[in-house]
Amino acid sequence: MIDLNQSVASWPDLPSLLDRLAGKYADLLDVVVDGEEDDYLLWEGARVIEVFADPTIEPDAEHLCIAILALEGLLPEIMSANWDGLIEKSVAQLSGNGSFINVCVRPEDVRQVGARVHLIKFHGCAVLASQDEGNYRQYLVARKSQIDQWRDDHPVLVQNLINIIRSQATLMIGLSAQDSNIRSAFAAATTVLNWPWPGTFPAIAFSQTQLGDDQLVLLKNVYRDGMTPANREDIRSESHIPTYAKQLLLALVLNILSGKLKVLLNGVEGRLPPAERDRLAEGVIALRNQIADAEPMGRYDFVRLLVEHFSRLTGIFRNGVVPVDAARYLALTTSPASHVAFDPGIPASGLQELAVAIATLGIGLELGLWKVHVGATADPGSGALEIQTPIRRFRIFFAASAESALRLFSSGRISSTDDGIIIHSKSVIDPKPRSPARFVGRTGTREPRAVSISTLLAEVSTVAELAERFQREVAL
Repeated sequence: MIDLNQSVASWPDLPSLLDRLAGKYADLLDVVVDGEEDDYLLWEGARVIEVFADPTIEPDAEHLCIAILALEGLLPEIMSANWDGLIEKSVAQLSGNGSFINVCVRPEDVRQVGARVHLIKFHGCAVLASQDEGNYRQYLVARKSQIDQWRDDHPVLVQNLINIIRSQATLMIGLSAQDSNIRSAFAAATTVLNWPWPGTFPAIAFSQTQLGDDQLVLLKNVYRDGMTPANREDIRSESHIPTYAKQLLLALVLNILSGKLKVLLNGVEGRLPPAERDRLAEGVIALRNQIADAEPMGRYDFVRLLVEHFSRLTGIFRNGVVPVDAARYLALTTSPASHVAFDPGIPASGLQELAVAIATLGIGLELGLWKVHVGATADPGSGALEIQTPIRRFRIFFAASAESALRLFSSGRISSTDDGIIIHSKSVIDPKPRSPARFVGRTGTREPRAVSISTLLAEVSTVAELAERFQREVAL
């Protein structure tokens, strides 16, 4: 027996009770309080606005990773059952553009145009409900009666979800699938066009430590008659990623970036045959793995540092200057790797040569020729990267064009008497007539070393030659 006059903390077997209630939240919230609105327990009892629309709550590592993937063009549609606004907040922080993402809760919200990402919040949004209670409070879905009637009450959002589920594979993170409306949407999507097994990739994958009964029902809804006793265990195994959101999304970010670099270097002009380009791509993987194995730190701090260093690299590369806002993320490309080969602007962007340069640094790392470090962000004169040879440490700058290289000098980031290394995507331009100024206090006859990746690619036919010529050109 529970004495309801005692505080909840003193109730016997409280953890077990809470565990059992966790799967019954919809039934609990459907309890009607005399004289109050049907959603009273959610609005007042659970304090949904206070808890989920608190403006002081900041995004965590997983939200930032989702934002990075969105900015890299990987997530045109995101479906969420969460009420909070942390995905939108992370995208706004990293993009600096509040209109980058379109939050869809009401039917008319799906008509908004101009946004790069559509976030369908099919259980409503506490942030929007706090800002416009009259229009958005009614869309907060939590009660069992709402879940049961969801497909009839929200036909526009339901159809949008069904279209996405039917045409795209789904990665489900942190969603138990216990709500019948979610399972019914997947079932409806596959009624007309079911997913085959085996396929090129799983139709749906779950990221969590173990699959529950509701996920298994969802798999049956997706594969229908294609799920048989003979393949049931294979489907379960292939559809399960036994890890949590932070680890998975961090791995996805690093994999997506390295994957784009490999696509870029494979498309660059030059004499390297396909087998040698595959070998060169191993340098990208070497650097990616070094980043992943970096000194242990909290995942949130890791993502923030990744954003700062990567945006520093791309900012210097494109414009010759460090981005003013360290929290902004400057994407490598705004389209997926599969679309990069069809982008007519890529060959002139210098990105293909940047990928080769990064891969070359990775090859040198593999061969023990040098160690690679990130630049010190607190030092305004530091490079995007630094390489440590047995003799000394060199600052590395990447330049997409002659203009970005010249800006390195005009901004004072490097001088004509400096010993940094500028890796040019295209032809090397001598900056001395344009920028004779020196850093204050620097003396000597050193000059910045410069190398053109496009020139090297026109002259070498193996990765070994490329690494050797790179070493010789910059006198390491």
